[in-house]
Amino acid sequence: MGKKFLILIIVVGLAFVFVGKYFQTTKNNIVEQTKKSEIVLKQIKINGLKNLKGEELVKSLPIKIGQAMIEINIKELQEKIKENPWVKDVSIFANYPNIIEINIVEKTPVGKINKQGDFYLIDINGDELAKEDEKNPKNLPVFFVDENKKSIEGIIKEMEKQPYFYDNWAKAILVGDRRFDIYLKSGMKIMLPKENVSLALERLNELRLKGDLLEYKIDYVDLRFEKKLIIKGI
Repeated sequence: MGKKFLILIIVVGLAFVFVGKYFQTTKNNIVEQTKKSEIVLKQIKINGLKNLKGEELVKSLPIKIGQAMIEINIKELQEKIKENPWVKDVSIFANYPNIIEINIVEKTPVGKINKQGDFYLIDINGDELAKEDEKNPKNLPVFFVDENKKSIEGIIKEMEKQPYFYDNWAKAILVGDRRFDIYLKSGMKIMLPKENVSLALERLNELRLKGDLLEYKIDYVDLRFEKKLIIKGI
């Protein structure tokens, strides 16, 4: 019984080897036929790029011009592209006979953080996208939040409600892991409360609209108290 079983195992194993070689040979033949019939990659179209550079992205991809279209693994290609920190979402289409079209949705830089003297662009989740290009710096606020990057989304949404302050925003410092001090480009500091940030900024904006208060040299505006506002001049 043991000898017959061993012979059966050997026969089955040889069959698998034969079938494997057969399918590999068949696959190779199909690939060669597609190349001869010109069903090969001739163009890579990439849509949606704002910050990424197309040439650099193409060089990083596991495909190349002249490759048989049948060889291209779309899922593998998607996973490779998603490794790029700029990429939020990607969809890929094989437009036969010769084109791969890649549609990319990039993450949006909303600010930057300082790491050992260098600035890195971040998205609304605090994820690092890339080192800031000195030749093309982004006019975005700098965040000092330590490890509490979740706080970035909240303060951005509050500041967006007040376009004047948002457009003149230079820096945000998380104080005590509970509230923010905002610095405008003029150097003025706005001390925000822990809660009701929208109401506090609305009060300050109403004061701005009533006169030219914010055009004077002001050191800081303290908005931490609900029923009073403290202004200190330089």
